[in-house]
Amino acid sequence: MSKLIQRGISSTPSMTLFILLVSLLLIGQVHADSQQVIKQCESCHGSKGNSQKKDIPSIASFSVGYSQKVMKAFKADKRQGKRVKATSSSKETSMNEIAKQVNSNDLKAAYTYFSKQKFVPARQPSNPTLAKKGQKVYNKRCMKCHGDTGADPEDDAAILKGQWIPYLRAQMKEFQENKRPMHKKMKQQIKRLKPKDLEPLMHFFAQPA
Repeated sequence: MSKLIQRGISSTPSMTLFILLVSLLLIGQVHADSQQVIKQCESCHGSKGNSQKKDIPSIASFSVGYSQKVMKAFKADKRQGKRVKATSSSKETSMNEIAKQVNSNDLKAAYTYFSKQKFVPARQPSNPTLAKKGQKVYNKRCMKCHGDTGADPEDDAAILKGQWIPYLRAQMKEFQENKRPMHKKMKQQIKRLKPKDLEPLMHFFAQPA
């Protein structure tokens, strides 16, 4: 508006109304694009970010900071996402492609939306005896960053408690094979894990918080 006045164009009521309508249309388009991105996320990660697919994580309640870090790694190809189809009729894609194609404002809107959703633990069987052993491993190796139970982590860490076991097993393998980026503290703890620790740890995560 000020630029129009500076250029000698009068700010008439009709001009003001026109600019207001254009602004509202643009805001509406941004909102529509963000909603589309959220729906795209939900097609794999489930309604409100709670996954029903055993090989895909729930992202509800993930902090904005953590989601940004994850997508930054995918965008830079420092982390490789597997190719998936959201539905049988949809086109195959990967998190790497999505991170590169979706603009940052729409991604940020999606991060904010999912950060406000309630995390619902996956319903899956777990062995109480193994889970008890796994809790001891967790307390020693994971608790400092991922919270007392794994359900309330620091802002730059993932929620582990209640995630699908098949997904967690796959991610643990990637960490151990150095195929997924991790900070120095986690790298040290991963190296200290013994083979016998892994299955109890998975059963501990499988139990709801």
